[in-house]
Amino acid sequence: MLRSLHVKNLALIRETEVEFGEGLNILTGETGAGKSLLIGSVNLALGGKFEKDMLRRGEESGLVELVFDCEEERLAEKLKRMDLEPSEDGTVILSRKLSSGKSICRINGETVTAKQVKELSELLIDIHGQHEHQSLLNKKKHMEILDAYAGAEFAECAENVAALYHECAALEKKIAEETLDDASRGREQSLAEFEQREIADAGLQPGEDEELEQAYRKMTNSRKIAESLAESYRLSGRRRREFPKQSPSCAAQCDHV
Repeated sequence: MLRSLHVKNLALIRETEVEFGEGLNILTGETGAGKSLLIGSVNLALGGKFEKDMLRRGEESGLVELVFDCEEERLAEKLKRMDLEPSEDGTVILSRKLSSGKSICRINGETVTAKQVKELSELLIDIHGQHEHQSLLNKKKHMEILDAYAGAEFAECAENVAALYHECAALEKKIAEETLDDASRGREQSLAEFEQREIADAGLQPGEDEELEQAYRKMTNSRKIAESLAESYRLSGRRRREFPKQSPSCAAQCDHV
């Protein structure tokens, strides 16, 4: 529940504080009295868009602060997930410092992001007439609204349905795992059959490894022999070209030698 609203240096408002009581609270006044401005300030505190011309003329900064009672358990759990705690008196204080630079949002004195403020505000307040913060437009909130409307008499039925849903989800997961295992076994079998065909088509014979190894060594040695012969031929050919030109008789003597 919203307990109070504090506004400072916003548009026509220098500083004001509005306290709210149990049940219906009504703001009345003439046109231009500031009723819409107060609702707009609540939007600003909840992360609404701010422009510097919203500040009171001549002021550099403004402040909007909302005080809520933290009565619901889910609100307390949300605060814990955000590493925040309600104040000692069980209240939640949302504040936003407005300036021409960067606005600063805080929850119970802790600096937070605008996204965190919006997430928490969904559990704190609905502003009807504006599309922001309307839980009726949020599909994720529809189930919670129906459960709250149904009341405690349907709580047991809801628990039974939840238990059956979780059981059904577990069975679906198990079926999916079994299907996946069958597919995996099928792939492994196909691979084994393919490898078996490859081995059969290769026509392997006993002792073939030793024969291939021996043939490989022969090929390696023959290659070395061929390289050695080529090198010998190259060297012998070079030396032959280095001999001076001789007469036939001298050449015959050299050949005889």
